[in-house]
Amino acid sequence: MTRPFDSDSPVELIFAPGSSTDSFPTEEHDSSSETEHNPELPNRLPVLPVRDVVLFNYTILPLFVGRDASVQAVEAALQKNRYLLILTQKDEQVDKPVPDDRHNIGTVVMIMRMLQRPDGRLKLLVQGVSRARALAISDAKPYLEAEILALPEQEDLPSSVPMEAMMRAARGQCGRILTMG
Repeated sequence: MTRPFDSDSPVELIFAPGSSTDSFPTEEHDSSSETEHNPELPNRLPVLPVRDVVLFNYTILPLFVGRDASVQAVEAALQKNRYLLILTQKDEQVDKPVPDDRHNIGTVVMIMRMLQRPDGRLKLLVQGVSRARALAISDAKPYLEAEILALPEQEDLPSSVPMEAMMRAARGQCGRILTMG
């Protein structure tokens, strides 16, 4: 039997060895001290083009990686600092995306877990860390690498009655979807 999600349900979080919960938002999160919560990101990161996936900050998502260049990008990230830039492809049918086949704004992720499957593919568990713009993408290595500019999070918009009504309706619909099982 599936139980609907509620705020009293225990949630199990999985962390990479040596990681901490500092990058997770908390109730005491203060947007004026954003740099204190976000880790220092390098200027250049390996790029992982993905199909039909949009990842947001602080979300944890499993990914399957199978293309040779993508596997090498993951291995390079694991050897350095565990950070990757995920860029969504515009056309999911393209197997070897060129610069025009990807969006230039993506998400910097930290690789939390990696599992090599028998067929050579990788299964990753990643967490979004920051939005970033790819300023320049190089294919000089066996994988794509981008010079990045981390984008700050936008301030919360002032709340209005119509906005609050839309948010409550969306929450209610999400709750009904989750209980469908």
